[in-house]
Amino acid sequence: MENRFFVLPRSPWVRWIAPFFVLFLFNFYPLVGQTILNEEFWYEYQPEIWVWDAEKVKNPIPDLKTFTQEELFQRILEEARYVISGMVYGFTFSYTPYDKARKVEEEFLLEPYHWILRGDPNLSVVSVRTEGSRVYVRVRYALRDFQEAWYQGIRSNVLPAASGMGEAPFYKGQEGRMKAIQEGIKNAIREYARTIMHNKPHTLRGIFVLDAAPRMMMDSGLYKAVVNRAILRLEEIKRYQVH
Repeated sequence: MENRFFVLPRSPWVRWIAPFFVLFLFNFYPLVGQTILNEEFWYEYQPEIWVWDAEKVKNPIPDLKTFTQEELFQRILEEARYVISGMVYGFTFSYTPYDKARKVEEEFLLEPYHWILRGDPNLSVVSVRTEGSRVYVRVRYALRDFQEAWYQGIRSNVLPAASGMGEAPFYKGQEGRMKAIQEGIKNAIREYARTIMHNKPHTLRGIFVLDAAPRMMMDSGLYKAVVNRAILRLEEIKRYQVH
């Protein structure tokens, strides 16, 4: 049998990713029929605005926080854990659209149906690369049998596809990135609802499943998340009463 050799890149990131590469080596050969999720995430390796709101403070110059490589790497893994949880299990959501005429404020609640736990040995790092001030980390997740059943089950029915884009201020850092993803999901739900309903609903509830990681961009001081591969299952539609 041909020998396989793995050469780690010569980079200061190696000391932080070495444990994850070890996990990757042990899980290199997937089981027959096992689903392997493979996605890339990036983050800016530069000082970040810390605890600042331009509308609430008098000082127009925000404080900057410089974080370590380990802190940056953990932020990337936390985002990966959130997104991959949404790919494996999906999110439960409750969405009440804004209605000016009825004086109803918008409300959007989104939670992973189930979380991939921190330290899950099936979550491993495949590669790390840098481009300018960005660090790109490719993450691999191998599904277990019970996860495989859920993953395939939600995709076995003919369910509508949904897509949307969300944005949030860049200065909010990790919180802004997560907010952009959530806004993208909310807008995907809203746009899909518009295609099947003539009248604005009071509340929509259901499950939203990512089929791929949202594409994250930066533009004009904003994080923008494009959610273009997702599955939507509406489980409850609450309508306004017509008198």
